[in-house]
Amino acid sequence: MKNDVIVSIENLHVNLMTTRGVVCAVRGADLDIKKGEIHGLVGESGCGKTMTSKSILRLHDEKRMLYEGSIKLRDSKGSIKDILQLPMNEVRKMRGSEVSMIFQDPVVSLNPLLTIGNQMVEMLRTHYQDMTKDQAKQKTLKLLDLVGIKPAAERYKQYPFEFSGGMLQRIMIAMALSCDPQLLIADECTTALDVTTQAQILDLMKHLQETIGMSILFITHNFGVVAEICDRASVMYAGKIVETSTVEDLFDHPKHPYTKALIESIPKSGRPGEKLVTIPGAPPSLVKPIKGCAFAERCQYANENCKCQQPEMIQVGPGHECACFLSEGKVE
Repeated sequence: MKNDVIVSIENLHVNLMTTRGVVCAVRGADLDIKKGEIHGLVGESGCGKTMTSKSILRLHDEKRMLYEGSIKLRDSKGSIKDILQLPMNEVRKMRGSEVSMIFQDPVVSLNPLLTIGNQMVEMLRTHYQDMTKDQAKQKTLKLLDLVGIKPAAERYKQYPFEFSGGMLQRIMIAMALSCDPQLLIADECTTALDVTTQAQILDLMKHLQETIGMSILFITHNFGVVAEICDRASVMYAGKIVETSTVEDLFDHPKHPYTKALIESIPKSGRPGEKLVTIPGAPPSLVKPIKGCAFAERCQYANENCKCQQPEMIQVGPGHECACFLSEGKVE
């Protein structure tokens, strides 16, 4: 594990037991998140982004879930732990203090019967058991002010229904930051918001990342958001990471056909009447084992080799990795 990496996911498999059989939701994902960066994880719905991120906090129902591989975390003291090997009581201590997560819909994450202030105070005193109620209140007010909930003293007494969706997402960010985590996982946290509010939340997260210095794993299906906020990005397809690079290099020199197709499908402004580009076909079923490259059936460059063998992730440039025979020069 490199010194500049705080979370390293290696060969992660997440298998879910269902009535249809075992769903291989994540099929050997590899991902490094560096200190102080915003790392985008992008792909179509159902590709395994959320399954991967929830695995970092072990939020799945482990009675129906089987993990393989490792998720190594460098904690605030510098020691390295494999999260998948920790007892659950240690995982609970890690949640919030080392890694926090904000979700897509803030409404379902808050108790409608308690004021915002009471919910934040309760959470702080759960993590800091020697903290008094007054100390927790003062920290809550500072956090609300930090994320732009003003006047904090008045908003502290209000209930969730008295806030807009954007304000509620700011509150969720404040709660996620309350225990000074090293890594913040943002799972589609702007999807349910209008464009103006989305831009405000993105600006807020970028500002907090620059001022506090924490790392952010930003999960999205929107390449426009990746271009705006992220330093590096990984593209995920059918449970595997297929390309990782700096955002600039990913847009200027995409190597995987799936990455190229996603970028080409972004609507272009100033071109009225031009047809939208789509990716033909559909992602493969993850119930049955996939032979060869998972994208082969939808790829215009695929040949018989692609349908029989799985390409390995290789370095194709400085800090740029790709899992495609095309990048190896084997596909014409």
